[in-house]
Parts: sequence; C-alpha cells; structure tokens
Amino acid sequence: MRQVPSSFPGVRSAISFLVRGASDRRLERTVGSRAGLALVFGVMARRFVPEKADGFAGVIQYRLCAADGGVRGWTVEVEGRRARARRGMAADPRVTLSLALADFARLAAGE
Repeated sequence: MRQVPSSFPGVRSAISFLVRGASDRRLERTVGSRAGLALVFGVMARRFVPEKADGFAGVIQYRLCAADGGVRGWTVEVEGRRARARRGMAADPRVTLSLALADFARLAAGE
C-alpha cells in the first residue's frame, strides 16, 4: 500500500515508543490521556509542513472514540504556513475524521 506523505512529519517517531505492541486499553490510558493527546497534537502542529498540505486551509476535526463510549475531540487549524492544535470540537470543520482512539494512536505512530 502506498503511503500518503504526511503534512505532519516526526509525529510517528515522537509516539512510536508508546504505541508499539500496546493493547487498545493501554493506548487509551497513555496516548489517549489528556497529556498524551496534547503531546501528539502539539507535535503535529509544530511539525506542520505547508508544502505537503497541497494548499489545504481550514479546520481538521478529530473525533476519537474510546472503548467506554466517550469521545475526545481535537482540532487542527491550518492557515497559511501554520497549524494550531486545540482540544475540543469545531463549529464548522472542513474535514472530520472519526476513528477509535487506539487506531488513531497506531496511525499517528505509523503502525
């Protein structure tokens, strides 16, 4: 399967040590914690590469679904040459990604 170039390089290496071989439950406790998600989304925003975004501008909303039915919402706002991450849901996102929290952790780590 061909990998799509990431507009957020370096995220994988930043969290791969937390993800490799971890159970869904462990991923929800570590990467899915408030601090864990702040780390992941903070790295995504800091390592944003505008040239790889292909002109995209707007808000990307992440709906991360936990096994207990809870949803953790995060947004990444791409504007010009910057990206900003915030906890919470967006009023009018351009794109919404909904996935299991553990799957998001594995995806972000490149697994």
